[in-house]
Amino acid sequence: MGSGAEYIHELRPQLKMSPLGAKVADLIDSVWCGIYHVSPRFIDKVDWSNDLFITMVVPAHGLATYDFERLTQLVVLCHESALRMEVGGANPRHVRLTFHQRGRSGSLSQRHPSMAWAVSNIRETHPHFLEEHEVMG
Repeated sequence: MGSGAEYIHELRPQLKMSPLGAKVADLIDSVWCGIYHVSPRFIDKVDWSNDLFITMVVPAHGLATYDFERLTQLVVLCHESALRMEVGGANPRHVRLTFHQRGRSGSLSQRHPSMAWAVSNIRETHPHFLEEHEVMG
């Protein structure tokens, strides 16, 4: 168990956390530099025991691609750990993140590409945009 899962276990020792719940708690802990930086009122509403998906609400502030870069960190770490993450609106200041565990092979609904594959695929499918904005390389 990583530090995010350990923190949840300390808060709710009676909870039987699923492997997916532990993985997501550790991911959130890593991206937010401590899961405790996400309000306990949001952490307490998560069903950490669910084997199929984990849904949680987090502040939208700091979900950016560079300064604060939490969005980039979430995307990269999800690709590297084969987690599908869906982002949806929760309210004007918060977003809902839903995570599903995937593997590297299988049908579209079962697999998740590595970050290296995703970047390569984007560069191949959008060369016109990259060339127009001189961002290749």
